[in-house]
Amino acid sequence: MAFLAHDYNTRLPGEAEMIDEALGKLHNQFKRVEWEPSRATASLGDQPARAFDFDATDAQDVDVRGKVYLLGYRGFGYWLFLWTPAADTDAAAAELSAVLVSAFLQAATETAATAAPTIRIVRSVPEVMFLVPSG
Repeated sequence: MAFLAHDYNTRLPGEAEMIDEALGKLHNQFKRVEWEPSRATASLGDQPARAFDFDATDAQDVDVRGKVYLLGYRGFGYWLFLWTPAADTDAAAAELSAVLVSAFLQAATETAATAAPTIRIVRSVPEVMFLVPSG
């Protein structure tokens, strides 16, 4: 899991801009990326969000599956990236769902409190890292 926040100051980023940013990050992380809009309604915290699902292959040729959540809120763009090896998707889904809201809310709170967020690791489990901004 990775979290990215960007301060847009006086504007909110558009959906296409947020998707382009997310895809750029995925293409930097993975050798192969395929994506499609998520069919399910998405939210982060209590805010409606956009989401898309992706399949990718990492540098060690491990196939992964994941989801990216996109949210523009109070002058910030937020991206939450979740992924796990394709073989472990079902086992990881329950744990990722359990931490999703709490990790995002902590990260968003810290981002709002600092004008220039950086990234720190707050929790790590096998095959998944939880990253949030810190000041």
